[in-house]
Formats: sequence, structure tokens, C-alpha cells
Amino acid sequence: MNLKEWAVAYCELGFQVIPIGEDKKPLVKWKEYQLTEQEPELVEELWDRFPTAGIAIITGELSGIVVVDCDDEQSIREFEKMGCPTPIMQTTKRGRHYFFKHPKRVVKNATTWRGINNIDVRGDGGLVKVYPSAGYKWDLPLDVKVSDIPFELPDWEFEDYVPEVVSDGVVRDILPDQFSSGNRNDMMTRLVGKLIVDNPAAWGKELFLLALTENEKRCKPPLEQDEIKIIVVSVMQIHKKNNPDEFNADGVRKESLITDKERTLRAHMRLMFECDSIGLCGAPPERDWLVKDLIPAGLPGVIASSGGVGKTYLLMDLAMKIACPEDGETSFFMGHPIRKHGKVVMFLAEDDRNELMRRFEFLDPAYRRIGFPDQLIVIPIPELETAMNFGTKKFDAPKFTQEADDWRNTLIQMEDLAMVVFDPLQSFFEWRFDEDNVAADRALKWAQNIAVKTGATVIFTHHLRKDDMGVAPTTPQGAIGKIRGASNIVNSSRFAIPIWRPSQEVCEEVSSRLNLVGNNNVFMAGLGKENFGGDVSTHWMIREPLSGLLVDRTDEIDGSRVEPADVSTEGMVIEALRKGLNTRKDILSHVFTSKTVTYAKIKELIDTGVIVDEGKTLVMADDHPDFNDLHDEIYYMVKNAGRELAGVFDCGYSLRDLAQDYKSKAGKVLFKGAVTKLLNDGKLVVKSVSEGTRGKPTNYLVLA
Repeated sequence: MNLKEWAVAYCELGFQVIPIGEDKKPLVKWKEYQLTEQEPELVEELWDRFPTAGIAIITGELSGIVVVDCDDEQSIREFEKMGCPTPIMQTTKRGRHYFFKHPKRVVKNATTWRGINNIDVRGDGGLVKVYPSAGYKWDLPLDVKVSDIPFELPDWEFEDYVPEVVSDGVVRDILPDQFSSGNRNDMMTRLVGKLIVDNPAAWGKELFLLALTENEKRCKPPLEQDEIKIIVVSVMQIHKKNNPDEFNADGVRKESLITDKERTLRAHMRLMFECDSIGLCGAPPERDWLVKDLIPAGLPGVIASSGGVGKTYLLMDLAMKIACPEDGETSFFMGHPIRKHGKVVMFLAEDDRNELMRRFEFLDPAYRRIGFPDQLIVIPIPELETAMNFGTKKFDAPKFTQEADDWRNTLIQMEDLAMVVFDPLQSFFEWRFDEDNVAADRALKWAQNIAVKTGATVIFTHHLRKDDMGVAPTTPQGAIGKIRGASNIVNSSRFAIPIWRPSQEVCEEVSSRLNLVGNNNVFMAGLGKENFGGDVSTHWMIREPLSGLLVDRTDEIDGSRVEPADVSTEGMVIEALRKGLNTRKDILSHVFTSKTVTYAKIKELIDTGVIVDEGKTLVMADDHPDFNDLHDEIYYMVKNAGRELAGVFDCGYSLRDLAQDYKSKAGKVLFKGAVTKLLNDGKLVVKSVSEGTRGKPTNYLVLA
């Protein structure tokens, strides 16, 4: 059998397989194969692309297997002392793979098992190389289907996992969070060894104090101080014996004598070594979504609307769907499927407990949330003795409070966190977000740190500024310019979703089509800022009159599309001029784009004859008092030209000659505007004619 035939055979037994190189790295993006069962035809296509590739089996719940990988004889002996309850084994170059049935619960990949080196666990999101790769051989012929693998990995295998070092260079905790009474001394001994490695300057009393702190935090119940002292002294002696180069002639640990400046320099050099360009090679990971194509996982963002629209209620509905999913059903948010489920923490500063209970009563009348304890955590800030304060000012500079650090650390420690909401942004900081870009940037960076550490989406809610011009945005990108305050609220967010009320005319039209009572329940929403290829289309949100919940009804309206006004920069500039805003400053207050973009568009419209520049003021060319006369005169000049050029057309006028006649008479811009309108209206067209054998083509205006 060749490699492709072996890969297909594994697939037919129920294993998920992918091609890998000699370095064991996947040759394809393989996230999708952890989520969707493969067909043999797909496997054949993969090995048609990579005929000499090695074979790796994906481990985890979909494949139905967990593999324990022992890398040497010592680790094999230690593991088999526990009974090794599986007949499915594969000999590797250095050791052995033990295949177990997946226990249908989360099984993390790990690089140490029960404190023994060289025993890896390959669970959810892992993979193992298999025969016929060189050096790999099944102990017995593999003819058993995945579903028939007889033994699950027992519970005791999971007690003391050591999670792997992740790719971002951050080393995760190598010990359990809690030490039980039966293994406190052993766990604390290992922990003190870790403290010595992780804290080079800690020795003697400093190490003892660190150990006391960890003892109180992890040991249930804590060990006595004398016991901790004995453990610390013992581990220090062993470390000193095994690492003599770390100590000077006086027995003082050299690292403890290094200055803070030198230590910082070393840390920076180590970070740069770990983050060089080599780490950016290979296939990038698939993007994780909280809500497919709308809200990414692991990033911070903003959802903004005017007061009273219902954004808090909308996020409560999203929180319910994420934290308390219904079995076998896909939930949606703004028309997009929710892709990630887990814990949700909401910090709500505007509603008390009673109001929140009323809202959840409508969202979940069957009390489905009771079946998900600790999954949905809603903190009503008005019920607390003091309001939360994450940011103060010191010497006029934004400064985080200890409370901000404490809550950040608490959230980072939470497992399976999917979403965090702070509603609204301004209630949690003393900073002035309406004018301070530094404050806005720091708040979003604080949120991003939580998001990166946990993989959760962190959302701030915020407000749109009041529109004193009476002009309603018509796309999410236009509405972004209405988000109140410093520009970095949007710039430092990785995504921003505005929710706003359209113009009165549009509200009336939509209300009529959907048979709504009144015109105050129509809103528009969408992804206004993103850099990850999300859906940036406009969504129509209708507020239910009884519940007040915003519901996406875009599909009902798209069939007979309500076409909003043109919200391109050109469209907004023209709209401003039509409204009588005829200075550049007035136009800038009307549009949503930057000054540079707006002024560039105005210049372009002047150059193409759409706008006439009269010095201090601007006017639409077709609104100019001389425009209509010039428009009609040019039309009749062309009509009566009576020129014949080789039968190409009967009536025409050289555009060059016409321009010479009228540029001095009416002005270049007005002339361009009149000709442009005649062309756009379909009354005239431009035809090019070559006169003579070597003459350049001449453009003629002719009747359409």
C-alpha cells in the first residue's frame, strides 16, 4: 500500500488524517478537520496534492481518540505501572503511543503527566504521526474502528496535567490551581522549584514569602509555616547542589545580585529572540469567531448607539445564547450564527437587579439558565456599595487603579471564558473619553490584554453623538463617524458596531412595509470598523414593542430593498451643497469622512465640473444661475453643427473647438459641468475620429 492508500484506510476506520512534512508540521490548514468529519474522497485529494507526505491522525473528540506518548523506556515503565488499559499501541522512534477512546470531555494537550518527564498527552486539537512513517509500527495490526476502541483514558490520567508552552511565548502554570490534602507536600515541593526558576532574584527569605503566599492560595487546607520553611530549605539545598554555577564563592545566588536594569535588558533580549521572524512562518491559524463574520473571538470592540435604543438588552440576549445554548440548535445574532459558547461576564452599570430580572424573564421564561450554573455572570453595578473605578488621573495622565488590575487578573484566571461586557465604557473610568485619545487607547489596550489572555471577546458599549445637522447615516461605515468622543475609541478597537435610527422617511417606509405601529422602532446596524474580512453590510433591526428587544429583520426588508441615500463622500458632499451648506467648513461638518478625504473629493468634483468654486463659496454647477443657459446653448450648437465626416455622423462639434469658445465666456468649470450633465443625461455622446492617415483622433460631441 502506498501513502495515499494508507491515509484512506485510516479514514475508513474513522480517524481524521492530514498530510505532514518531515518536521511533523501540517502541510494544510487543519482547523476545519477538527470540526468536520472527513470523507475518503477528500483524503485522496489531499494526498494527490502531497503524494510523499507523512500521515498524522488528529486527536480529540471528533476523531474519538486520546493518545499518550511516552518518549523513552523510563517513561514507558512509569506509565505501564498504572496498568496501561489499552491494546491499541504503536511503537515510535523513541518510545510508544497508547491509543484510548476519547472520554467526551475536554482533554487538553500536555507535555508532562503526573510530574513525569517525556510523557505527552495528545487530546483536543492535537495530532500524532503514524505508520507507515519511518520508525513507526503498530504493535498489532490496526483493524479496529475508532468507535470500537475499548478503553477510555481513566480520570486519574487528568489530575496533574502540565499544559504545553503556547506559541506566544507565555508559559502557562505547570501545576493544578488547588492542592488537595493528600498531595500538598509533594505539590508545594514542585512549586517551590518552579518559583526558583521563574524568580531568579528570589532566594532565602524572598523565596519563603513567595511560597507562603502560594500555600495560602493553593493548599486546602494550607500547610503550617514550619512545614513550608522545611520544604523551601530542602529545595534550596538541592537546587544549589545541582546548579553550582548559579552561586558565587560566598554561596550567594548570582542572579539575586543583578540590577533591575540588567534584568530588564535580559528579558527584552529573550523576548526578541522568542519573537523573531521564524515564529511567523507556517500556515496561520484559522480565525476564531464569537459570531461568524461579525464578532471575532479574542479581540476587543465597541458597540455604540444613542441612549434608549436597546443595546444592553441586545447584548443580554447574545449572552444568553452564548452561555446557555439550546441543545442541537444554532443560535443567531444579527443574522449570523454564534460559533463559540462558554462563560459570559457582564458588568452592567445602568440597571439594578430587579430590572435585569425582568429582562431575563422575557429572554428565558423557561429558566434554561438554571441548567448552566456559573456560565452567565451578570454584575449590576448599582447594587454594589461603591461603583467600580478602573482608571484615575495622576498629573493629568490616565492611570489604572488597583481594582482594574485585580479584575483583569480575575478574568484571566477564568476557564472557558467567551465574552466580557462593560456597559457603558464611561461608567468604569474617570477619564474623559470625549477628548482624550490616550485614555481611549489605554482602555482598549487593557481590554485587549484580557481578550488575548483568555480568548474571549471583550465589548465596551458607548454612545453616538447627537446629530445637530439632522442627517442620518445610511451605512455602518458612515455611522462610525457618529461615535461620540475621542477617535481612538474606534481606532484602538478591533471591531465597532454602531446602531442608529435612519431618517424619518426611511423609518416611515420600513414601518409601512412591516406593518409596524408607529415609526420609532426602526434601526440600522452593522460592522462599521473591521480588519478581518467580516460582513460590513447594513442590518435592519426592529425593536419589538412589547419586549423592547431589537430583532434582525433584514431578510424581510431586503426582498424589496429600501435604498438609503448615497453615503459615499461624493454623495454626502453633494447632499450638503443641496442643503445650502456652501463653504468647505460647513460641508466638513456634514460628512463622516476625514478632512483630507473630504477636501480631496471636493477638488475632484471641481475639476470634473460638478461643482463651481466661486472663491469663498461652492455651488453645484447645475444650480449656477448661468448653467441652464449654457447647457441649452451647447446642446443646440452641437445639434446645428451640420458637419459630415466620412458619414460617421451628421451633427457634431469638435470638443476642443467648443471648449475654446466657451471656457473664456462661461468659465472652464461651468463648461465642464454643462457638458458632463449632457453626457450623463444621454443627450450627447463623445465620438473619436481620426482625420488623415497619421492625424491624432479628434473627439467630437454628437447627438446621442
